[in-house]
Amino acid sequence: HHVAGVQGITVLEECPQEQFDSEDAGASAQLGPNGLRALGVIDRELADRVVEGGAIGTVLQGNVFVAPGGQLVEQRDRAVEIGGLPQVLVRWGLLRKALAGLLPPGTVRTGVSVAGFSVEEGGVVPVMPDGSAAVESTSPLLVGADGIYSSLRPLLLREPPREGLALVPGEGEVRGMLR
Repeated sequence: HHVAGVQGITVLEECPQEQFDSEDAGASAQLGPNGLRALGVIDRELADRVVEGGAIGTVLQGNVFVAPGGQLVEQRDRAVEIGGLPQVLVRWGLLRKALAGLLPPGTVRTGVSVAGFSVEEGGVVPVMPDGSAAVESTSPLLVGADGIYSSLRPLLLREPPREGLALVPGEGEVRGMLR
């Protein structure tokens, strides 16, 4: 299976196979109209299952905020009005499993930690913490989709790694903010 002519992909995933296969892994991913359109290009049936709600995703109706004075402020979601599609919360484990299921067997390699990359003739090679190559050949493209505490972002952007607390929905005590 390939999308837009892209094929020969290898996905390197740090977590072990058992965790990767868990539908309960991770928090929720929020997909807005553009994310749903992109998902539809990848697999229309999967996008439809996400939007239908209950099958895989939960369509957001709005948000409730606690204002500084303690009062609750409700805000109706307007994604359908503005973008033509809703915003949907999807359990990350479910979405990841569904997307991985669209790939050919052997595409996803679990238990592989990537600490950096080397530039070689013909492309780049992801490198593991021990300095060895994570794949056997070069690639013209390396995508680091490893989250807010990415190990690749600081290398690509030449900035220090993120530290501190990240703001997540829910109740909690804020001790610091990231810019």
